[in-house]
Amino acid sequence: MLQLEGIEKAYHRNSVVNGATFTVHTEEAVALIGANGSGKSTLLRIAAGLLTPTAGEVKWRGGQGKPRIGYVPERFPKLRLTPVEYLQAMGRMQGMPAEPLRARIAELLRIFRMEEAQNRRIDRFSKGMAQKVNLMQAVLNPPELLILDEPLSGLDADSQRDLADWLKGWRMQGMALLFTCHEPLLLETVADRILLLQQGRIARELGVEEWLEPRMRIDFALPDGSEDALEALQRFGAVQVHGGALRIHVPREESDAALREILASRGSIASVTSGDSDRNMLAEAMRGSREGGDPR
Repeated sequence: MLQLEGIEKAYHRNSVVNGATFTVHTEEAVALIGANGSGKSTLLRIAAGLLTPTAGEVKWRGGQGKPRIGYVPERFPKLRLTPVEYLQAMGRMQGMPAEPLRARIAELLRIFRMEEAQNRRIDRFSKGMAQKVNLMQAVLNPPELLILDEPLSGLDADSQRDLADWLKGWRMQGMALLFTCHEPLLLETVADRILLLQQGRIARELGVEEWLEPRMRIDFALPDGSEDALEALQRFGAVQVHGGALRIHVPREESDAALREILASRGSIASVTSGDSDRNMLAEAMRGSREGGDPR
């Protein structure tokens, strides 16, 4: 669905994104985590096609054309329009026919429980209510890829849980998701993969199961012709190529057995790292994100 390769972005010689590379697959939910100033918002705007990178390449659907993208910015403007007026204008800009547009607006007002506020001006809304309008505009013409910058911002606990349910439902309908957040809720209930952004680069990539249940990370090498050993190791988890070495994440209680399998195959162990360190790193990044809005 989306592939970013070697993305760089600088403002007046100030480098914000430094060679970020990652993919988002169809029907996949990817969380981008990073401290304040790490470049998350800039990277999302580049992914949405709203900002041109200084270097690198953005590919959509393997070069077969840009998908329909919905974008939820972190800050939504205080407009002197009602939700209905605003959504009608956005729908017309996207070429939606009048009757399907009216029906879709009515559907979204019901889903987001905004029917009683539909004729009130947005600039008089609370932050949480304005955020719901922000979300509605992004899915007005149902996108194939939905990009969200801190979507839980301003929402109360019940609305946050509602949004998590909506995102899960939309993904099940075929929508791909890319989002930033500093709350564990979306990591635990929506994300398939978690990317840690540090100093403008993707520093870590974790499957959501590694967040929910930290595993031991083993970096190792095997001699040529070790296909049988690789197949045997698959019972512990998927073997990945990482930085020229092999890497596997295994449940803590199975780490000794995995190490014995590698050594019995005349392999060499480069490092063994507790998954708790990755979880702690992500938690620290989320705390850093809460300290202030991402300037980029």
